[in-house]
Amino acid sequence: MIGTFALGTQKLYGFMDKNLGVELQQGKVTNDPYVIAQNYKMVSVNTALQVDLYGQVCSQSIGPAPL
Repeated sequence: MIGTFALGTQKLYGFMDKNLGVELQQGKVTNDPYVIAQNYKMVSVNTALQVDLYGQVCSQSIGPAPL
């Protein structure tokens, strides 16, 4: 598993600690289309803060304030 950050419980942190199956990288690595295209059957999980009636999704800010 690869991600940019993790936020959760002590159980999550215990699972991640020294786990060779978990890797955290900078967003410029995890979001690079060239890197993503090298994966077979890749699954991406992302969050949505807001979705409008046209299907546009906001995942990084609410109004003018970035999260």
